[in-house]
Amino acid sequence: MSLFKCSRCGTIDNTGMTPGFWIRVCKKLDPLCTECNTGKWHDVFPKEAFDPATHFIDDVGHVGYMPDPEPANDRPGSADKNTEVLNHETFKSPMPRLLRPDKSG
Repeated sequence: MSLFKCSRCGTIDNTGMTPGFWIRVCKKLDPLCTECNTGKWHDVFPKEAFDPATHFIDDVGHVGYMPDPEPANDRPGSADKNTEVLNHETFKSPMPRLLRPDKSG
């Protein structure tokens, strides 16, 4: 699901739910959410405002959710205590620094 931040109201919306989204992109216009574009929210999912504490915008403008900074290590499938916590800087590259090969050898 490709999410984006509305340029007018700051709401997070889905590119597939927003009428005219790709037309606006092709015309190099700022993206508008369903409500700013049509006057009514689509109600497929709850309206949510972009919050830099819990969301990030990647290099191509898609919105993502920040990982939990303190995962509960007692939950099944949770991160190991020695795993580095990801942050916004990790998502600026298509290949996060945790996965980059070491160039020293």
